[in-house]
Amino acid sequence: MATPFTISGKNEERGMPYASYLSEVHIAVEGLNIAMQKSRRLLLNDKLIRTPFEDNVAGVNIYSSGIYNVLETSCHSDDREDLDPMCTAKDKKVWTAQCQELLTSKYQQCHSTVKPAAFIENCVFDMCMYSGMTSTLCDNIQSYIEACKSEGIDIKWRNSTFCPFETCLISGDPHYLTFDGLAHHFQGKGTYTLVTTHNISEALQPINIEGKNEVRNRNTKISYLSAVYIKVYGHSIEFHKKKRFLLDDERVIPPYKSREGFHVYQRARTLYLETDFGVSVNFDGRENAGEGALQNGRCGGIQLV
Repeated sequence: MATPFTISGKNEERGMPYASYLSEVHIAVEGLNIAMQKSRRLLLNDKLIRTPFEDNVAGVNIYSSGIYNVLETSCHSDDREDLDPMCTAKDKKVWTAQCQELLTSKYQQCHSTVKPAAFIENCVFDMCMYSGMTSTLCDNIQSYIEACKSEGIDIKWRNSTFCPFETCLISGDPHYLTFDGLAHHFQGKGTYTLVTTHNISEALQPINIEGKNEVRNRNTKISYLSAVYIKVYGHSIEFHKKKRFLLDDERVIPPYKSREGFHVYQRARTLYLETDFGVSVNFDGRENAGEGALQNGRCGGIQLV
């Protein structure tokens, strides 16, 4: 007799009213209610659990593989074909060729460890859904890169012409270089908004980044970046001079990895924050100068807080 089970998915808007993405999967089998959420969170009957998890009675096995959580049961798999994405045959051919970038020699060192076929299939589907947006292609390639990285294989694939990172920079006393390449010089003392999100959908993660300027050597005409304040995933993160890192007002020694989807680490004298949605911040907290850089956002519209 076949074991009854149900699988349901929760979709959230992806910045466009006509497109969404799968944000959560619920599985009910043999009295177990399992929720697979973003950032690899797992709930069993509304309680947080860690992998690996096995229930021999229900025939359920959950484990982590790279950046994924995998659930296996003793039930037969569904071999039905998926629905084709909504695009013309001509467009699908073009976007398939673009997604097959993953088959080139640049990624070959990972092919035997992480098979690219499923990533290419997902890439084509997303490209059809988002009308061939370049950022969609880059996001799908990044997913493959992260899966490879979780297996200890680091591939450098971005460059100045293919899926480049946008970067803003704050340096010196202080000089600002925005994401769109504009230079701005400002000597004000105080705390200023550097990056913030506005009017985003619930599916996207809000973030706010501020910088604190202090005067240099009692010279009130010159200031420098002395601290960076980041609010994300409901947490307050502070980078200060002399490599001091505060999380929710408590001193923490890096590295630190949160459950919500960000981690903080240190390389030499620089503190780094990286999020699971593509934003990273680094701060060189030297006593006499500060530098900050952020990727994938906006660095401009400076305003006094």
